[in-house]
Amino acid sequence: MKTSSKTKVIIRFSLQQVLMITLLLIFLFGPDDLFKATSIYLSSTPRNIAYKWLNYSFSYLYFIPICFGVLISLVQNNVVVFLFPVLLLLRSFFRYICGYESIIQEGTYEIVLAIVVGACLFVWVQYMISTEKLVSQQSFFIWYVLLHVVSQLVSTAYSLSRLTGRFNAINLDVECTGMLCGFAFLYIFFMRQIKYRYLLLLVFAIGELLSGARIPLVIAFTLLIAYIIILPKQYDANLKKEHAVFGIFMIIVAIVLLTLTPDLIDYLVGKGMFSSMTRIVDFTSNGDTSSSIGRIKSIFAGIDILKENPLGLDCGFIFLQRRMNRHGYPTFPHSLILTYYLLIGPFCLFFVLYLFIKKVRNSLQTLMYNTDAKLSSSILFGYLALFSIFTGGPVVNYKVIFTYLLLVSVASLNFSEQLFEV
Repeated sequence: MKTSSKTKVIIRFSLQQVLMITLLLIFLFGPDDLFKATSIYLSSTPRNIAYKWLNYSFSYLYFIPICFGVLISLVQNNVVVFLFPVLLLLRSFFRYICGYESIIQEGTYEIVLAIVVGACLFVWVQYMISTEKLVSQQSFFIWYVLLHVVSQLVSTAYSLSRLTGRFNAINLDVECTGMLCGFAFLYIFFMRQIKYRYLLLLVFAIGELLSGARIPLVIAFTLLIAYIIILPKQYDANLKKEHAVFGIFMIIVAIVLLTLTPDLIDYLVGKGMFSSMTRIVDFTSNGDTSSSIGRIKSIFAGIDILKENPLGLDCGFIFLQRRMNRHGYPTFPHSLILTYYLLIGPFCLFFVLYLFIKKVRNSLQTLMYNTDAKLSSSILFGYLALFSIFTGGPVVNYKVIFTYLLLVSVASLNFSEQLFEV
């Protein structure tokens, strides 16, 4: 009697799992208009602020991830995630009773609410990955990025961009989209045995270019060069061969696309794809607010505000913007670290940095005897750190918070997990 050597695995989902997955997909990939239509709290960016990405709506749907996140954290006895927003509120209350500017006085809770929703969604997703085991964290991360790049392509095809020549993923800003794609490119580059590796690298490179985000591209490229220089000698031969194969692959794909689909390419170029790709290498375009000179000006304006307010302001972007206007700059300091020093003060910021450094240390300790994996993880953490120093701004979007937490978690993954299961 012959027996088949192949076993067909049939995955069955319970009704509860189907419901959970459906809800998660809504919050991970739902359009911003859905949450605006179901909002119970709205906040619009003041007219004196040129940067219009800070409109905020708190939907009653957000109570779903909040409830799941809080319950899971209580069951797992892990409340450190919620300690940070509590500290922010206590700090704001202290400022309020002392007569300083406060979000309590202004009634602007966007940043705190975004942090709470994003953190709760992250806890919920991590629970589904670790407990339900429907997918590995690596596979979840890759699908997360892939679907966001697909949404970029849809945005490109239908001219849905909020900024000329720059295309963001669904419910993310262009800078976070670029950061996500740049991180994913580095991550897949380090996973040498992963399935569909070259195709994934190509897709994530396209996503990075479409975003028009220059700083993530520069950081990723610089870290790749550093990786090749630092890499142990025994890997050099294989690495050179790998780079040659990848370069040939990219050239062949480009030729095939240009040959077989010229109309599609012309259409995309006409919709701004080409301008997005050329902008990314032009560091003097678009005036002071987005050029390299403007970026430096914004950081120096932020440093001047820090000198005037060494303990920071309160966690409402309007407080920071008022002072930026006084210093002659229309938007925010182009540095996530500097911006949040001013918004949440040094003590709350040091608490976040302590958690980040602790995560980095614990991750590297687990890879103590694997030099290549330790180097790869260090570069991913370095990418996040450099991004935080040289770009970024106020965040009032829960998905950006979720993405930051996800990338920190992915950077600490064990690089021995090499397969991408579809």
